[in-house]
Amino acid sequence: MPRNSRQGGTRTDQQLPSPSIRPVDDDAGVTVSFAHYRAETECLSTWGKSDIKSFVGVMEKMRAMNIATLRNSSICSPHRKGTRLAERFTRPDSIGKDYRMHEIRVDRSNAARMHGVIEGSVFYLVWLDRKHEVFPS
Repeated sequence: MPRNSRQGGTRTDQQLPSPSIRPVDDDAGVTVSFAHYRAETECLSTWGKSDIKSFVGVMEKMRAMNIATLRNSSICSPHRKGTRLAERFTRPDSIGKDYRMHEIRVDRSNAARMHGVIEGSVFYLVWLDRKHEVFPS
């Protein structure tokens, strides 16, 4: 039951209105979701300052693209079918095998990548790969 505060007679049970988030327009660009992210393969906390800056930069680029532009850009490539992945990179059970994995190039050195699947205008991040180790050969 709500109570009054003994100090000044103001109520202590009142909450500020919760903030609202405006819905994003469909043409607002590609968003990145961490819903299927597997930190055990590589955690973002192991990345250096310049790597994280590049990571944020590529996410900002993606927000400026629609999904067709992203798929046709130089930063995005689908995984080749039948390519063997390094053992520590396993597809989560939450992502069906009918979804094709893609990699996004994160930095100019062309080593750091993020891998995931695309559905609608969302890139679902699955693995981070700072040293380009998903494909060992």
